[in-house]
Amino acid sequence: MKASFNASEVIDRIEAGAAVSDDEYLAVTQSLRDRSDDHDPYTLLLILGLGFRFDQRRLVEEFLDDPADSMLTALALEILCEWWGDTAHYLGIARKFAQGVQWDEEDDVRVQAISVLGRYCATTFDRGALGDLLALAESHERDLIREFAIEALAVALGIDWLNAAARGPSDSPWSQQVVQQARRKLETG
Repeated sequence: MKASFNASEVIDRIEAGAAVSDDEYLAVTQSLRDRSDDHDPYTLLLILGLGFRFDQRRLVEEFLDDPADSMLTALALEILCEWWGDTAHYLGIARKFAQGVQWDEEDDVRVQAISVLGRYCATTFDRGALGDLLALAESHERDLIREFAIEALAVALGIDWLNAAARGPSDSPWSQQVVQQARRKLETG
């Protein structure tokens, strides 16, 4: 018999710093594995991520390449890299996703991967990842992808992109400055 739980209540408790029982986590993982009940898999994955259930790493990893639901893949990438701080381990996957995969029609995974690379490069110099972001920022990709890449470069370079008054589209002077600084960083290491 499966233990029952209210996913919204579990998330509320995690966010409030209150305890979640092992039985509830077990029910969450069983529901996520089975995918046969009424619980939304995105919410279940969110619970494991917010609850820092490192013991469920393999289960979260199963969603890293889920062509059926790009939002689940994007969340799994965010959990493993951003929340659990293990980008170095998943760097190859993040770089692949930043280039785009055919089944990610809405670019959910791609945008998350670009963000992951920017944050990673803010603390770790990685020529390949920084080069990938620069290539996307200079590419003839859709403007939205270029803008995400430029924002990720700004994060990587420590530039305050949220409050930049001059920030604009990918061809704005601010954006071009970010690209130039990234190019110099790649050249000088």
